[in-house]
Amino acid sequence: LAGSVAGIQAGQWITLRRVRTMVLLGQLQGLYTEESRWSGHAEDAALVAAAREKADRNEVSRWAPLTREALARESRTKTRHSRRPFTTLRAIRCAAGATGTPDKYRVLARVMGYEPAQPEHFCKKMRRADGTKAYTFSMRIRLEDSTGELDAVLWAKDAETLFRLKACDMRQNEQEMDEVAGFVHKLMGYVGDESGHGGEEGSGSYKVAWQDLCLFSFFLEPKSSTKNEDDEGGFWNACHFHIFDTSQQQSSKKTKMNNSKS
Repeated sequence: LAGSVAGIQAGQWITLRRVRTMVLLGQLQGLYTEESRWSGHAEDAALVAAAREKADRNEVSRWAPLTREALARESRTKTRHSRRPFTTLRAIRCAAGATGTPDKYRVLARVMGYEPAQPEHFCKKMRRADGTKAYTFSMRIRLEDSTGELDAVLWAKDAETLFRLKACDMRQNEQEMDEVAGFVHKLMGYVGDESGHGGEEGSGSYKVAWQDLCLFSFFLEPKSSTKNEDDEGGFWNACHFHIFDTSQQQSSKKTKMNNSKS
């Protein structure tokens, strides 16, 4: 607001009234209109201290697990870069738009959806460099944290690492299809029964689930000179994201079973 609303200075504490709200890129934002009003406010030392403490602890969201121990209990995934700090989805989107160069990130986010909608289409036949064809995982995952949302591709070997399964014709391999679909639903927070079955949308119970993931950003070049920003909604000039170096977190229940056998 500083510089755009008369009287407000950068760094000044204010109280806003009659402010509207809107959702932009998955984030709830305030909208200052002609009907909105503001007034000065005394600096709140407690809020400043809380904000600094949150930044020091690298908290991505107030709803996310607060400790490494809590994250290990709640997340079904882990990354090869556990010492790298988390980056918010909003910061990733802003960086991609500002720099225009590929980069790598570690995020703490919730899985809110996926494409294709039908599990039998999670793998599709793709042509290899040598001309042969083979089945490859090809999915898109919707991620969300308290700052925004983005879609990330889950592809090829990185998907096989996460699912612990080789890509195949899911229509001919019902067991593999059920395993992958069940794990995706668990990433979204759907919980099945004690036997490990279930977890389908609309069945069982639901728990907010935060996943530890690694993303890298990339840009696609047009396949021909006829492509422009309007083609396919700007697909060729937009920044895309890919999940990588992410695998399943071994559950404490499974660990206990293995230990008892040994």
